[in-house]
Amino acid sequence: MTVLQEDMIGLLEPINSRITDPRYYLTTPHQAAAILKKVGRPNLKLQLDLFHCQIMDGNLSRNLEMYFPLI
Repeated sequence: MTVLQEDMIGLLEPINSRITDPRYYLTTPHQAAAILKKVGRPNLKLQLDLFHCQIMDGNLSRNLEMYFPLI
């Protein structure tokens, strides 16, 4: 099977810097959303890991509502 580049989806995943990796550069959905907006590619999406989101920001229902269009 040949996979065309147009069929590929890239994901940005913010990871918490409090527990998992204090050196990781992308730690909030807000940062990832800004990158997605700047890049402007429809095949680049947000991987919203609820564990990392809760650790860094809490308020999961607000974050899910806000970032759902980017997932």
